[in-house]
Amino acid sequence: MKKNILAVIFTLIVFVTFGCEGDQGPVGPQGDQGPAGSVNIITQSNVLSLNNLIIEDQDLVYWTFPWAALTSEIYENGIVLVFLRDVEGSEWTPLPLPIETTTMTYGFKTGQYEVIVLGDDAVTLVAFTIGATVRAVAIPPSQVNSRIDHNDYDAIIEYYQLGDVLGFE
Repeated sequence: MKKNILAVIFTLIVFVTFGCEGDQGPVGPQGDQGPAGSVNIITQSNVLSLNNLIIEDQDLVYWTFPWAALTSEIYENGIVLVFLRDVEGSEWTPLPLPIETTTMTYGFKTGQYEVIVLGDDAVTLVAFTIGATVRAVAIPPSQVNSRIDHNDYDAIIEYYQLGDVLGFE
């Protein structure tokens, strides 16, 4: 009886060991599209106020905001965008924003970003933007998709799901 049990166990081990090998079958059909994932983006919001306003002259004023999350890696190979929401809380507007002979734009470097107003009416425009909110968005290089036209605002909003993630209207 012991010989029969050992023979059965040995036979099972041989079948299990060698029975798993063989030719691979054909590829199955494509599965359904999974839910959209979220992109790992970093954001920071600030309010434009007189306390942090720097006036160079009548044609150049700016605000500087420290931002530790803005690393050299993001600065060199990522994407940084800045949006403006006026005091009434209407929709987010991407910068740069030309207004007649003046432009509201932004700049950034490792550790900070700036909101800049330059042009003939820079100081006048500042009076209308005090109290507005700016939101900076950083997309790390690992999340940047080279198939997206990063000069196309709508493509960026759609691909990186900024409308969903940030509550843009």
